[in-house]
Amino acid sequence: MPYPRYLRVIVASWCFVVLTACGDSGSTGPGQEFDLTGQWTLTATELATFDRTCTIPPIALTFTSTNGTLGGTMLPGGDGTMICTLSGGAVEVNPLPGLTTFDLVHVDGGEVRLSVTGASGQSNGGWTIVGDIDGSNRLIGRVIAFRTLIGDPAVYATTTGIWTAQRQ
Repeated sequence: MPYPRYLRVIVASWCFVVLTACGDSGSTGPGQEFDLTGQWTLTATELATFDRTCTIPPIALTFTSTNGTLGGTMLPGGDGTMICTLSGGAVEVNPLPGLTTFDLVHVDGGEVRLSVTGASGQSNGGWTIVGDIDGSNRLIGRVIAFRTLIGDPAVYATTTGIWTAQRQ
């Protein structure tokens, strides 16, 4: 027995609404390209490690593309140090790596993931930066994590926080 006409119209309308709602999500949606190349300034906040809260200067990011592969450089601004306040109130200054080259940039839909592996002999043990594309000129970070030497005597520690980056 065939379904009544009104039921077929309701089902067809529902399918149209569902298929339309699952369509393209804009310029940074799945299958769309986003051009990261150029100069960006990354600012990190809410940084913490062990019993310390920390600040770092803005970081200059330069994204490049070679044969379709994203890479680039990062360089901490200012004097290139991370300043941490211990829970007891003491302040310590810790070095950040200088100019660092990276070649592990992944863009998946609206997510950007950047990994920087620390070279032997550098004070950093690597960075992981994960965030979302927020328009054509801004990135919003959910996670920034990096290993650096802290304390006296110095030990490697992972510092985590959140970040934003603005295209220059």
